[in-house]
Amino acid sequence: MAGLIKRSDIDEVRSRNDAIMVGASTVRRDDPRLLVRDAGRVLGATVADAVGLLNPAVIVIAGQLSATGEHLLAGIRERIYSRSLPLAMRDLQVRASDLAGDSGVIGLAHGVLDRLFTAEHLNLALAS
Repeated sequence: MAGLIKRSDIDEVRSRNDAIMVGASTVRRDDPRLLVRDAGRVLGATVADAVGLLNPAVIVIAGQLSATGEHLLAGIRERIYSRSLPLAMRDLQVRASDLAGDSGVIGLAHGVLDRLFTAEHLNLALAS
């Protein structure tokens, strides 16, 4: 079909150029930052679906992904903003976790404490 752009066409154009414009700066096409931003776009497509369903106020990227820096977050934001409704994004924040590698353990501990200190569990413990 005429007018459709195939992935091979894009790859061919990229292979003929040594550099690509990203924002206000020029980046070499083999720069790892481009791969990280592309990965962010892939993640952002799935996160955009979750934003549409759940309408969260904050999305926190944790674990090893949080160490990739702003390039991953920029790719995620780009895809979310292009695929989500403006009302869902009005107050949305996308940021990296401040907890480094301990976020999973801390989240688990909070979940256990929330479960243990429900009114039902406390009444059972006090009755014994």
